[in-house]
Amino acid sequence: MRIVFNPKKPKTKLRVEIHVVDHCNLNCRGCDNFSCIAKPSFLDIDEYKRDLVRLREVFNNDVEWITLIGGEPLLNKKITSYCHIARELFPDALIRIITNGTLLLDKNDSFWKSLKTDDVLLYVTKYPIDFDYDKAKALAEKNEVKFRYAFESGDVLKTMYMTPIDLKGSQNPKISYKLCGKGNKCITLKDGKLYTCEAIPNFFTFNNYFGTDIKVCDEDGIDIYACDDSKAIMKHLASAVPACRYCDNKHYRSGIDWGVTERKITEWILTQE
Repeated sequence: MRIVFNPKKPKTKLRVEIHVVDHCNLNCRGCDNFSCIAKPSFLDIDEYKRDLVRLREVFNNDVEWITLIGGEPLLNKKITSYCHIARELFPDALIRIITNGTLLLDKNDSFWKSLKTDDVLLYVTKYPIDFDYDKAKALAEKNEVKFRYAFESGDVLKTMYMTPIDLKGSQNPKISYKLCGKGNKCITLKDGKLYTCEAIPNFFTFNNYFGTDIKVCDEDGIDIYACDDSKAIMKHLASAVPACRYCDNKHYRSGIDWGVTERKITEWILTQE
């Protein structure tokens, strides 16, 4: 029987992630955003605003979510300014910050007031570390800021997953994309282009650290300044791209014990036993 791998169904509204910082303060092993091996880097706020203005021109009100992520987004001291820009341009969208939450107890009153005013959701993942998450949650509630744990039960994240990187790029892109849990779900905006997932525009971090040669080409993303058709953009994001050949989704692994990175390439690739 021949299996036909069709593109995923294009979304009618855009849910977009934007990395406002590349590095992180927690350094999880095998981070799929490569934050634990990233050099400290922050998104230029003028570039960010320019790209959001363009998103507004192309998608109008068809932007459902804007997620500020990293790295650890709260490391960016201008985080409330990014939120405010998003809220001004997209008054009806969900604006949220995905964070490990560990910096929340150090935030001042202006931080909390700004998040409340701009109706920003703190979306917090609990890690098995020495940190009082309930105290952070109570502080958010005291300041009338929306707070939600990544797991509805509020459980601590004790295991992680791994999508092995195929350094040779020998995977079938269509099969890899079909099996991918992030394609068309973790749509990422970077440098004026939209990508179907967050790994592709961040492969440069992996290359810079390990000296590898994962290639990302123009066809792997879609330039929002070169295309005015929102439906065409969404169709592109719902299809496999050349860089999908580097993700070995056939050997996806889950249930990996959480831990701090040793910055070894074996955290991201499979080795021969």
